[in-house]
Amino acid sequence: MEEERLERGGGGRNRGRFGSGKDPVLPRKPGWRFYAAFGCLCVVNLVCALDATSLAVALPIVAKDLHGTAIEAFWSGTSFLLTATVFQPSFASLSHVFGRKPMILLALTFFTAGGIIAALSKDFAVLLVGRSVQGVGGGGISALTYVIVTDMVTLKERGKWFGLITMMWAFGSVVGPVIGGVLAVKVTWRWIFWINIPFCGVAFLAIPPFLRLKPKEGRIVDKIKTVDWVGSFLFIASLTSILIPLTWGGVMYPWLSWRVTIPLQTGILGLVLFIVWSNYSSVEPILRGSLFKDPTALASYFGTIVHGMFLWSTLYYMVSFCHEPVAHSP
Repeated sequence: MEEERLERGGGGRNRGRFGSGKDPVLPRKPGWRFYAAFGCLCVVNLVCALDATSLAVALPIVAKDLHGTAIEAFWSGTSFLLTATVFQPSFASLSHVFGRKPMILLALTFFTAGGIIAALSKDFAVLLVGRSVQGVGGGGISALTYVIVTDMVTLKERGKWFGLITMMWAFGSVVGPVIGGVLAVKVTWRWIFWINIPFCGVAFLAIPPFLRLKPKEGRIVDKIKTVDWVGSFLFIASLTSILIPLTWGGVMYPWLSWRVTIPLQTGILGLVLFIVWSNYSSVEPILRGSLFKDPTALASYFGTIVHGMFLWSTLYYMVSFCHEPVAHSP
């Protein structure tokens, strides 16, 4: 299958190949299309960061408005992070088959639709559905951004551009709680979701012309056959079966309760089956085993896990602490 190529500055003969053994041959200086495409990616990642962090400070107001419990309120954040986590590898894998541009637009569609559902919700059930759909899109946007940037620049330059994307998440994580608190107190918490829609609309209009990707060739039936559907199902189901009881344990049910232990054991067994399937399946797996053989990569994965644990637990715990014992408003 022909590999996807991306123009960086508008030069038709200078194209990069993702996944090749050599650096892509690109113009020395990026053109305006490159900056426009990269700017779109920065904007959508900033919006994802704002959405992921701004709701946390508004949870007490949301719970009061929707007549929900504290556990239901916290699940509005957990549902987003859960679906964002489990769907990231699937989006990256599908982009190798169907192309980067269709998948980033699909992820943006999920994110936008989920935001509209959450903004219109009248109870926590609908809000959690919207947040879950948003998480699917947010995870896809996050994963595909790095895949697309890898297509756009050489290995030597990736650190610089990856750093700019990370800056968007850092800035959004700092500013998001402030914006969320102001909107929840001064206007309504629903504007935490509505405020993202215009930016998503701009991205829908700007990504197709600026992100100049060569479409994947071949029949749709042949493309579907090359997707690791079994591996995707095993990975999503297993990781979900592990993460949900981890959020239940010690909060909704005791750690030794069957409601916690059985899903955990099922999820671990599913991950074992996923590893076996990925090693012996005839189709391209969504996660290659080689990704976990490099000590440097493993150290990076571990650092990312620790960072996520501290970031999200602190963000949601501080809201509860400041609202109850300290009695601060958002």
